[in-house]
Amino acid sequence: MPNENRIKVFLASSSELASERHEILSTLTELEKEFRLLKKELAIEPIMWELDVTSGSTENRVQDEINKKLREVDIVVVLFYSKVGNFTSEEYLLARTLKKKVFIYFKKGFSPNEREEHESYGKVLDF
Repeated sequence: MPNENRIKVFLASSSELASERHEILSTLTELEKEFRLLKKELAIEPIMWELDVTSGSTENRVQDEINKKLREVDIVVVLFYSKVGNFTSEEYLLARTLKKKVFIYFKKGFSPNEREEHESYGKVLDF
């Protein structure tokens, strides 16, 4: 499409929400198809570290490469469930610092059984 508008969307979460990230990927693909059917010029490019950063491709830590990708996006979607992962927190803080549009999703239903899980989940609630 000539003169298409491209929106890059970064998907961030801990590994426990990998399937939800893939569901969002499917949703974004469907949304882009709908725009095409309406003859609207919009391209949505999801950015996921699993797909867009090659492991071992750098001398830096992998998160630094992921952060480079985050700097290129328009929108950041952050997902939380039972914990706030260190890298997810770093991605969120970077997105806020860069004044990206940030959407946060808290998945419901977690029921901690052990003290360690309670402490980890407490960080989600504090977030």
